[in-house]
Amino acid sequence: MADPAATTDSGQVRGLRIETVIRFAGIPYAAPTAGANRFRPPQPVTPWSGVRDAVDFGPAALQIVRSGREQEIGRTGEDSLVVNVWTPGLTDSRPVLFWIHGGGFGQGVGHTDVTDGARLAFEEDVVVVSVNHRLGMFGYLDLEHAAGERFAGSGIAGMLDLERALEWVRDNIAGFGGDPGNVTIFGHSGGAGKVATLLAMPRARELFHRAVMHGGPPFGYSDVDTAAVTADRLLHVLGVRHAPHAIAEISVERLCDAQAELGVGALPGVNGMLFAPVVGSGHFPERPEDALASGAAADIDVMAGTALDEADYALFARPHWLHDDFDIGADDLVGRVASSIDDASGAGALVERYRSHRNARNIDLLCEIMSDQFLVRTRRLVEAKLDGDGGRTYLYVCDVNHGQKIGSFHGVQMPFFFDTVTEASRSMPIAATRENLAHAAEARHAQAEFARHGRPTLNGTPWRAYDRESKAQYVFGESGSALVNDPYRHRHERWRDVAVTSRVDPWARLFA
Repeated sequence: MADPAATTDSGQVRGLRIETVIRFAGIPYAAPTAGANRFRPPQPVTPWSGVRDAVDFGPAALQIVRSGREQEIGRTGEDSLVVNVWTPGLTDSRPVLFWIHGGGFGQGVGHTDVTDGARLAFEEDVVVVSVNHRLGMFGYLDLEHAAGERFAGSGIAGMLDLERALEWVRDNIAGFGGDPGNVTIFGHSGGAGKVATLLAMPRARELFHRAVMHGGPPFGYSDVDTAAVTADRLLHVLGVRHAPHAIAEISVERLCDAQAELGVGALPGVNGMLFAPVVGSGHFPERPEDALASGAAADIDVMAGTALDEADYALFARPHWLHDDFDIGADDLVGRVASSIDDASGAGALVERYRSHRNARNIDLLCEIMSDQFLVRTRRLVEAKLDGDGGRTYLYVCDVNHGQKIGSFHGVQMPFFFDTVTEASRSMPIAATRENLAHAAEARHAQAEFARHGRPTLNGTPWRAYDRESKAQYVFGESGSALVNDPYRHRHERWRDVAVTSRVDPWARLFA
């Protein structure tokens, strides 16, 4: 049987039939971003003749790769603006799920073993698309103030990449068996933050119909003034402050070194969001919580959720925190909490609320407080949309993995929603038990039904939408999944007068 081919607006592509699905990898949706295209909005693809092989995922975006993730990320480069497609067939008109990877705004790649779209596409009869886009300084260095109109949009270039990829879906996905009139964007962590950003981008909102945010209430954005200061610092490090246009000719190796000199690393930290989408342009005029509260996304259904022990993710990088004889000081605890809330003066009182409920090490209280931030931020974001347009929103919490020292950590739910628990068990502390495989089938189907109909289901029963009275959420639990009214109410109550918005980064000092 010949390898399947599909037609795009740039030319034909040949994919691979892999067991139950057809996979197309590394299809360009915009031109390479080197040289004159660097720091500019995505430029058109040069059409090709003949049939182009689409079997290689291609390079990831330029980034600082964390030790141990070299194989997962693979090679990086400036020819990374590509999409990957998994489809059960090239005919029919299926819902499209458009995956946006995490890693904050500085790391990540569109395809990994955990986020492979094959099983999701086949079991749910949907088309799955994943995307690579510019990261770090290459996606969010705002040069417009220093170098003029040529670099207009540079402070949000990575998000304009995603907007362009969604245009590619609109114009081409029918040839891959997808319905351009039914597109759901979904992402985890920084990917969920990008989903929230797209909800706040007027032009992008026209390109999708539903949105799912997993474990990633938005935070870390730059404003115009802050971004200008960051750009000045970088240009100074590079020695081109008085000739900023020269930055397009500097080698990528030197640019990456300069980014590292400013403190941007492979792990979250105080400079982890130094390069992030810049709020205040026509592309991205206001923060997501403000856009949702104003009713800007009234026609878009939203599903959101978080894991219960989000901050346990830090234990992958800081395993010594698990040792009984390790702790941090009380002042250090308050200082770390203070850096992650809008009004730092309220940190002491917040810590004491937690301390009064639990006799624990300071480091354990830190993880619990930082984890609960994700519960609180996610629910408040959903409530902003509810207040803004009254539209349907659905909320979940993932409470699994009780048998592991690292519990329901940041990212634990994604092998469930992709139904890749078996693959994840090789690299993550998740066991491929019968219970976990059943959870995966539930989560995968709930998300697919949301994409198909705008309403997730559990065991054939539609979820109930979130409302301020019942505060109903679905809890994917260790012993089963169920609708629960106002779960973890006591945790939210501790935060009743504490503001946490996208202006502050909860990861900033967690990894210090």
